[in-house]
Amino acid sequence: MRKALLVLLGLLTVAYAAEYNLLLLDDENDAGGNENMLTFEDDLGDWGIEFDHFFDNALNLYSEDPTALEPYNIILWYNASRAISSSERDTLQSWVDEGNCLVVTGRDSIGLPNDPYMADLVNSTTNGDYLDADAFRISKEHWITSGPNGDFYNASYDLVETCRDCDNVRAQSPETISLGKLRRGTLIGPDKLIVTENVGAGNGIIVYWNGNADSREWWDQVYTPATWNMIHNCLDYMMDYVETNAVEPVSWGELKTLID
Repeated sequence: MRKALLVLLGLLTVAYAAEYNLLLLDDENDAGGNENMLTFEDDLGDWGIEFDHFFDNALNLYSEDPTALEPYNIILWYNASRAISSSERDTLQSWVDEGNCLVVTGRDSIGLPNDPYMADLVNSTTNGDYLDADAFRISKEHWITSGPNGDFYNASYDLVETCRDCDNVRAQSPETISLGKLRRGTLIGPDKLIVTENVGAGNGIIVYWNGNADSREWWDQVYTPATWNMIHNCLDYMMDYVETNAVEPVSWGELKTLID
């Protein structure tokens, strides 16, 4: 009996590895070149990253369907120019609470119209549109800004013209950290990147990536090499994280049944 108890107690400390399952969630259709992540698929293929891609989320609302999201532990959500519902917020919040990783991006994803539910989900104290920015400065060393694909903190980067329409996003400290600020000339604006870690009982992660129309900052290696490498840093970290963070829960009731 004692030997069986020791073996079973040992099981409680084992982290069971889980393969990453990545979902690209697009509010728009797959017409290409217009408010989606279609072009980003090519880079993911080149990087050897497997994924599923759901389009027309604004119509089908996979974002409020727990059954649709359940197979995935990483979601990149391109939300463009629409306010989400409280049901979407609650569904994604519960999904992250389980230990999963969410990245939200897209033109006017908190800006037009004002979107308090999205702001609540990504832990921004503000929402709404912001005057076009022309650059951003990364101010913190983090696994997005410093990783196997390069170090980008403590430096400023110009925004390409199509990605200058940014939103009024400000990290809700101390839970959420800002990795860098947008700039318009000498004017310092809202946050470019915010990150919340250790979300919920499962220690999930939420990232908000401001601007990034047509996901260009993720696929345009020529004109946006810093952000191209930062999203790669982000995905490398998240894929490792979900594979080591997954733990098979064993309750005391289950354990006692096994011992008996």
